[in-house]
Amino acid sequence: MMEAGWLTVTLQGVWGWIKDWSVFIVPVLAFFFARLGSNWDKKLEYRTFLDVGTIVHNYRLKGCPTLKTGSKMITPKQFATLEEGLLDNTLPPVPITYLQIKPFGKSIITSCRVKVVLKEAKNGTQIWLLDISLPILNKEEEVYIPLDSLEMKGSGYFVRHVKIDYETQVGEKFQFIQNTFKVNEESHFYETTRVRKFIFLKSIQSKGDKAGYVTLTNDKDYPQKA
Repeated sequence: MMEAGWLTVTLQGVWGWIKDWSVFIVPVLAFFFARLGSNWDKKLEYRTFLDVGTIVHNYRLKGCPTLKTGSKMITPKQFATLEEGLLDNTLPPVPITYLQIKPFGKSIITSCRVKVVLKEAKNGTQIWLLDISLPILNKEEEVYIPLDSLEMKGSGYFVRHVKIDYETQVGEKFQFIQNTFKVNEESHFYETTRVRKFIFLKSIQSKGDKAGYVTLTNDKDYPQKA
């Protein structure tokens, strides 16, 4: 009986303590969960994604009808010799292949690091590994990175792998991955965007799923089916 009475007294004391402190605990918990929900909504509002591809055009994209004023051209060191030749006219004007990065969303982009692997089209040998950091990108500000060098000019290559790590202004970290595979005349690609959750990366947007496409030209006559 004494044990039961002690237990009853103890439970009554705990319940009384809970009732006394609930005046303070409930508002604190409500504020905490409200802030948590608000931060989550803000992260969703400022999520910014990347559209990445290649474009072939003149040096510094002069005359490109889709070029936005204020776009940035980032010059890797491998491009320096070719660029010098174009500037001092020791090399004739040649078309340049650029990696085009276009952000879509409300946030600026910070801490952006770009890694690109180029491979030969014939045998798949790696010929260039690009690893550079980008400046802060404003909303919908486009970036162009030349992928040609004097040594590579005239050789057939393709962009095998692109990885871009970046962060939005609300502190959310992302990783964009693009892989391209050559199968005969077709280019098969896969893209995914991942968001960092603690130490893990969670895929939130994927497209391609190794779907194939063929670059079309109009200089050949293809037989028509009867």
